[in-house]
Amino acid sequence: PADLTLSSLVLQQGKTLTLRGSAPIGQTPKVTEYNSALAKLLLNGAPMFSAVNSPTIVTAPGGQSADWFFSCELRRKEGE
Repeated sequence: PADLTLSSLVLQQGKTLTLRGSAPIGQTPKVTEYNSALAKLLLNGAPMFSAVNSPTIVTAPGGQSADWFFSCELRRKEGE
């Protein structure tokens, strides 16, 4: 989403995707919306992720922005 800033995207061991970023204080609900959209994302008619963890959103007292992160487990084919 345009209101969110993605600062890092890391793929670990070919299966865990971790996203980190920031958002203006008033736009933090968009992090949860983005997280929910990824949980519903389809690839070739099947869910792309087997699990999408809830986002963690951290706001510093008096801060103008919040940092966020969450991870997703890529769905693997049987036998992988």
